[in-house]
Amino acid sequence: MWKKILLCLVFLASLFLAIQVQSAQMDKSVVMISSDDGDWTLYAHVYPILRKYGLPFTAYVITSRVGTAGYTTWPQIWEMHWNGEEIGNHSDKHLDYTGKNYTTIYNDINNAKIKFVNQGLINVTSFAYPFGVKNSNAVKALKALGLTSGRGAWDENDQFNYPATFDQWWIESLSFRNFTKTGSFTQLKPYIDEAVATNAGLSIVLHLVYPGAVGAYELDSAELEKTAAYLSQLEAAGLIEVVTVTRGVTKQLHYKILP
Repeated sequence: MWKKILLCLVFLASLFLAIQVQSAQMDKSVVMISSDDGDWTLYAHVYPILRKYGLPFTAYVITSRVGTAGYTTWPQIWEMHWNGEEIGNHSDKHLDYTGKNYTTIYNDINNAKIKFVNQGLINVTSFAYPFGVKNSNAVKALKALGLTSGRGAWDENDQFNYPATFDQWWIESLSFRNFTKTGSFTQLKPYIDEAVATNAGLSIVLHLVYPGAVGAYELDSAELEKTAAYLSQLEAAGLIEVVTVTRGVTKQLHYKILP
């Protein structure tokens, strides 16, 4: 008798979990594109290509490098922001947070926040961890400073984000760059298609993007162009939404709390 009761309880628990996951499924996939560091290719190539296809994105900026050789300027950042792109915090000094104490991490993030505010960018609430390093001190600092999310940088764990398991302080991401399993549009496309099939959230991270790029943290702009064209087609067909990171986080959390 007790064995039957136990089996019944296990079945009910499994059924409840299945209902919870199903109820938390989004109506369609959301694709979040972001560019890290704020290097010169952000304004010269990433922004024009994505704007050409009407695809919003998030630009994570290292504030201490703005206006220096090889990086964007504040007027360029403002232009992108004014035209609907999200500006994100990628720290001030781009420190490796491994082993760093809370005060050091807090100051690095806060100094960037102060510089954004001084430039009139008062709603910068999304953060990307430098070098993809997340720890408890970093999350604590983000919460204390009123930021709303932390984006990962690599694909060492799962590649997708689902409302039932979504963690706004570690947004799973794929790095779209040379010498990775997603180093070209052809390699990235199956992940896009799987996100569409499962109504998942997919975060795509860019670094240096320019024609003929061959470095490890680089991507040929032709590959981004092909990807943008494909995403635009999927969006026109009503199969996905391409959104900024903050909008993607909002949608994930909305579906996560649905009964």
